Amino acid sequence: ALSMETGEVEWEQQFPGALSSVPRLADDGALMLLGTDNGDLIALELETRKPRWSYTTLGTIRNEPLVHEGAVYVVNSRDQVFALELKTGAWRWQYEQPYPTEFTVHGHAGLSYLAPEVAVEAVPAGEGEAAPASPGGTLFTGFSNGKVAAIGAKSGEPLWLASAAPPAGGDFIDADARRSFRLRLADVYA
Repeated sequence: ALSMETGEVEWEQQFPGALSSVPRLADDGALMLLGTDNGDLIALELETRKPRWSYTTLGTIRNEPLVHEGAVYVVNSRDQVFALELKTGAWRWQYEQPYPTEFTVHGHAGLSYLAPEVAVEAVPAGEGEAAPASPGGTLFTGFSNGKVAAIGAKSGEPLWLASAAPPAGGDFIDADARRSFRLRLADVYA
């Protein structure tokens, strides 16, 4: 941690793996969430500079965790999305897609969140029935197999899953996204 005024090192902390994710502060500012190349999500207490909890996944965590209403959501390089309790790191739910093993994918998807008051019933592109709006908000992410998913933030249930890959085959499309991506309803529910 560096001083904002002088740029001098205020303190240092060692971790079990290289840090690749952008750190995320919890809303109270007391907890920093960090993802490692080893697949650990670490909740570091800033006052004590000690981990409050850590959660191990099978893939590298390169994108910033998302925090909302007492939950932390994180996606790893193995196309797994996890919802954990912010205070304890306890597992809430997990959603995943098959991970392609016959080639290497460089990027990894992040998560975007749409609040429940914004979520509306809509028909995803190419589908015939309306997907229900999620009462706890909706998470959006992309996967290495070219799929894009809308997932209920409280339940972990998929609201819809769409393919971004060409319907006739051809070049593969890896559906990556960053958390900072600005989600437009017209893009999601076209």
